[in-house]
Amino acid sequence: MIAAVSPELQNIGWALAAIGVTLVTLSMVMGIRKKRRKMSGRVTARENLERYKAKAEVRDDLERVMVEVEEMARRVSAQLDAKTVAIEKLLRDAEAKVEQLNATLERFERAAAATTIGEGKDDGADDPPATDDPVAPATPAPPGAASPQDELSRRVYALADEGHAAPAIAKQLDEHIGKVELILALRSA
Repeated sequence: MIAAVSPELQNIGWALAAIGVTLVTLSMVMGIRKKRRKMSGRVTARENLERYKAKAEVRDDLERVMVEVEEMARRVSAQLDAKTVAIEKLLRDAEAKVEQLNATLERFERAAAATTIGEGKDDGADDPPATDDPVAPATPAPPGAASPQDELSRRVYALADEGHAAPAIAKQLDEHIGKVELILALRSA
């Protein structure tokens, strides 16, 4: 029966067989390529292990940095607390000094007022009592003489009226800034 097939059909049979073999070969090649693509996208167990190790190292580094930051924050906080306590103590001391200076100033003003009132009398009965205060003058200045302190005060007031700040005034007059600030504070009091 195969012998009775015409030669044209035999040629078509061979052509179909060749096409079939070609299609099978093509599908096999495509399958191999597909597997290679999948394999290239896949990560081996060793690569996965390396990735996990790297992630663990990064996590450990981050935890270490976080711990260091927390320790540094605690140290800075402790330093700030200590400095705050020191500043509060200095403020209390300064307030005590201001109160002491105000009390001394009041005594000085009372003594000066008593001296001014007593200048009209020569009996000495209204003279202010002697104090151990180092700020109070031992003997009042003669009425016509200007003390160096008064001259300094006038110069400080003049510069302050011109708009100069206490540090600039102190520098210009070659005086301590605290002295200039005290003179200005006494002026406003």
